[in-house]
Amino acid sequence: MFPAKRYKKAIILFSSVFVTLFIAHRIFFFCPGVLEQYSSYVVYPALVLQHRIAMPIKDYFARKRSISELQEQLSKAQAERDAVLAQNIELQGIISFAQETQELVDFKRRYNFSQALLAQVLVKNFSEQSHFFLIDKGSSSGAQKDMVVIYKDCLIGRISEVYPHYSKVVLISDQSCKVAAYCAQSKATGIYQGSNEEWAASLNHVSHLSSLEIGELILSSGDGLIFPRGFGLGKIKEYHTQGLFQQVAIEPLVDLHAINHCYVVQKSS
Repeated sequence: MFPAKRYKKAIILFSSVFVTLFIAHRIFFFCPGVLEQYSSYVVYPALVLQHRIAMPIKDYFARKRSISELQEQLSKAQAERDAVLAQNIELQGIISFAQETQELVDFKRRYNFSQALLAQVLVKNFSEQSHFFLIDKGSSSGAQKDMVVIYKDCLIGRISEVYPHYSKVVLISDQSCKVAAYCAQSKATGIYQGSNEEWAASLNHVSHLSSLEIGELILSSGDGLIFPRGFGLGKIKEYHTQGLFQQVAIEPLVDLHAINHCYVVQKSS
């Protein structure tokens, strides 16, 4: 019995030493052996296959992430561009409005129209029946019937109808519009009247004794209840004597089609 126990202990001790030495050899003195060499032939295809499968997947997610980032950057850039574009449009609108109205503002300062209203033309009508503007100043802005509409130094017309937010302006080119006027050089007086044509008007009731000149400036005289004195109406295009009066054809001074802004004033201004 005793020798059997000693034999068993010897086997255990030998096994322990062998395992210890094997582990130490694998850790400190490992060198691939035949088993590892054969194993590598099996492992290599698996590694190659894993690489070929894994890399496209990694590349796909990398590209997807890059595309998402680019799309996010693109959206941000587009938003910034839209904001800049909106600011540019606003600034261009302000600049355009300032350029269009600067001469009118200078004109207002020149004549000191303290109650003048700067109005925008909303609608222009030139027909055989009537000529009128619709402007964006109504009773809520202080506009009143028979207020005078002026562009620079020229009369444009008068307000004939007033609504809360807009008004109708009968133009001096309208046949119903009549303005007391005089010739700047000869001082001849008469009545300026439109003809429902943009570039033709007449000066009526001019004495045959008056010495007129082609190109002579026609100004409002201020006689009557509506139009103030000293504003341009047109210039003499041609004339001829008929009885006790002269028939005078007038060419307007401004292109009514080109007017987008104007001033609305009372005659007392």
